[in-house]
Amino acid sequence: MIKRVARTTANLLLWIAAAIGVSCGALWLANLAGLVQPLVVISGSMEPAIMTGDLLFATRAPATEVAPGEVVTLPSTQTGKLVTHRVVSVTEVDGGHEIVMKGDANEYEDGEIYRVPTGETVARPHHPGCRQDRDGDGHSRRGDPAAGGAGRADGPQPAARRPRTRGRRAGA
Repeated sequence: MIKRVARTTANLLLWIAAAIGVSCGALWLANLAGLVQPLVVISGSMEPAIMTGDLLFATRAPATEVAPGEVVTLPSTQTGKLVTHRVVSVTEVDGGHEIVMKGDANEYEDGEIYRVPTGETVARPHHPGCRQDRDGDGHSRRGDPAAGGAGRADGPQPAARRPRTRGRRAGA
């Protein structure tokens, strides 16, 4: 009986590992094909919606589809790095679009206007804790009951992160 349970458990774990391997392979192929771009967050400018160290997967979207309130990733001409912030405004100009962005945790808009030439695409990151705000007021709706209850309407929230404490916890 114990051998049978052990064999069944081992087979189940093997199938789970195989499914994870196939998923990783599919993501790798999608990245090679340019369909998905992995991004690691290195600052807290989008907290609490997107935390430092989070892994995002970005897909490409035409700049014409970008609307205020959405989160996009664009290259900065000032720093040469990718910036993932919420769109404040999109203006159509000769030769493309000008996009103004702001991090949710930042007091002010970015000091740069991001220019996207006509026909170019932007990276649209996907993260389970960051809801795309379609009403355009520029605020994260994570956990807002008026925006779908206790979190995202289209999926579960990640587990809440506990603040780091030193020493023993109260009551322990």
